[in-house]
Amino acid sequence: MSSVSPEFKKANDELDRAFREIRHTPATPLHKMNQGQLMGDYRYNLDMKEAIEAKLKLFTKNIADIKEQVIELSTLEGVEKFASDDLTATVKEKDTVKITGDWGEIQEYLIGEGMAYVVQRRITESKLADAFYDGSLRLPKGLDIGTIRTVTQRRK
Repeated sequence: MSSVSPEFKKANDELDRAFREIRHTPATPLHKMNQGQLMGDYRYNLDMKEAIEAKLKLFTKNIADIKEQVIELSTLEGVEKFASDDLTATVKEKDTVKITGDWGEIQEYLIGEGMAYVVQRRITESKLADAFYDGSLRLPKGLDIGTIRTVTQRRK
C-alpha cells in the first residue's frame, strides 16, 4: 500500500490478524469430534465471519465516502481522472431512471406502452432511459430521469 492514513493501516492490520486466526476444521472427521467441539468450531467460525463482515462494512463505507470526495474534487477541479503510483480513479457519468412513484402504476404504464421487456422485479434502467432520451416514450408521473456519477478504479 502506498501512502495511506494510519487509520486505514490499522484497520488493514486488524483484518490481516483476523484472517491469520481463522481455523480450518472441516477435515476433522465427525466421529472424532464431540458435540462441544463441533459447536465450538461452529461458534468460532460464525464469530470470525461476523467480525470480518463488520470490518468489510467499514471498508465499504470508507470507499463510498472516498468516492464521494473524488466526485466532489472532480467537480471542483474540472477533471475526470485521478492517479497515484498504484491507483487510477475515473469519474464517469451515466444516465439513469429513478422510481419515485407507485411501482404498480409505473409497471402498468410500461406494459401499456409495449415495453413489458423492461419490467422485471425492477426496471431495466438503461433501456428505459434510452426510450425517454430518444423521445419514443413520454416521462410519466412517478419517474424522474437524470445523471449519476460513479467512480471506477484500476490497480496498477
